[in-house]
Amino acid sequence: MAKTRIVERITPAGRKFFDTVKQLKGRKPHVKVGYPAEDSKTNEKHEDADGMTVLQLAVIHEFGVPNAGPGGNTVIPERSWIRASYDESKRKLLVFSRKVAQRVIKGEISVKAGLSQIGLFMLNRQKKKMRSNIPPELAPSTKAGRSKKGDANPKALIDTAQLLNSASTKVIMNQ
Repeated sequence: MAKTRIVERITPAGRKFFDTVKQLKGRKPHVKVGYPAEDSKTNEKHEDADGMTVLQLAVIHEFGVPNAGPGGNTVIPERSWIRASYDESKRKLLVFSRKVAQRVIKGEISVKAGLSQIGLFMLNRQKKKMRSNIPPELAPSTKAGRSKKGDANPKALIDTAQLLNSASTKVIMNQ
């Protein structure tokens, strides 16, 4: 009776894949998008927000503040661009992430490069949402304040553009 011999052959691409899996063992690589605490821009003082950091101002606008200002008489409305852009892009993000994962699996790009691409994908959507003039309309007092500075920009969230330009991504590989 003839014996059957099984020979296992791993292609170079397969070897690269297994090496990548081995490198990732015990890690949880991910990408942060928006205002990562690790980014120096996030912790800069905002030039037009009474000593607040960019991150603090982003949180205020993302979630709103019901009782702001002296005496708690001012309402800063929620103008979500971070959560809203994610909610609006879930399907496209999933499709894009799958394509990136396939490229990582094939060894065409590294895990870090793939996460970077996914981060930039979402960052572009966040910035587009921020530029879309999220309702409600600016308060008359905000418009008046901008006019005093010589700024007639009617768009919410875009005054100095520091908040927009400070948004970034951060790939975390070693957690």
